[in-house]
Amino acid sequence: IHAVTFLLTWVLILLSAGSSIAGRLFRRFRDHPSELFAGLLLVASLAIVLTGAAGFWWIEAQDDVEAGLPGAGQLLLLYRLLEVGLLLSPAILTLGCLFPATLMFSEASVDETATTVGRLYGVNTAGAVLGSLSTAWIGVPALGTPLWLIVLAALAALIGAPVALLRPR
Repeated sequence: IHAVTFLLTWVLILLSAGSSIAGRLFRRFRDHPSELFAGLLLVASLAIVLTGAAGFWWIEAQDDVEAGLPGAGQLLLLYRLLEVGLLLSPAILTLGCLFPATLMFSEASVDETATTVGRLYGVNTAGAVLGSLSTAWIGVPALGTPLWLIVLAALAALIGAPVALLRPR
C-alpha cells in the first residue's frame, strides 16, 4: 500500500508542478494562448513516446542495472519506485501543464470563470475516465502497449497541430 501511495503522491506533485509551470508560461504567451496550448500538446505527445520507449528499454536493462545497485535486495522496492517515478515524470509533468493551458485558451471573462472551470473539469474528468477505460479494454489488448502509446501520442499531435496552424494571426 505504501508503493501505491508513493506513486500517487508523485503523480499529484508532478501535476501540480505542471500547473505551476503553465501559469508561468501563460505570462509569456498571454497574447498567443493557442500557441501555448498547441505547443504543450505536441510536447506531451513527444513525452508520451519517449516515456514509452524509455520504459521498454528499462524493462530489458532492469535486472542488470538493479544487480549492480548497493543493497539491491533490501532496497529493491525503493529503487523500483524511483525508477517508475523518473520514467513517468516527463509525460506527467507535461500533461499537468495542459489543463491550466486549456483554461487560458478558453479566454473566459471573469464572470464566466466558475462556469468555464466547472465545464472544463467535467470534460477533463470524462476524458480521463474514457482514456483509462479505452486503454485497458480496447487499446492495449488490441494493439499492445508500445503501439497504443504511439497512437495516443499521434492523437495528441493531431489535436495540437491544427490548433497551432489555425491560430489567429
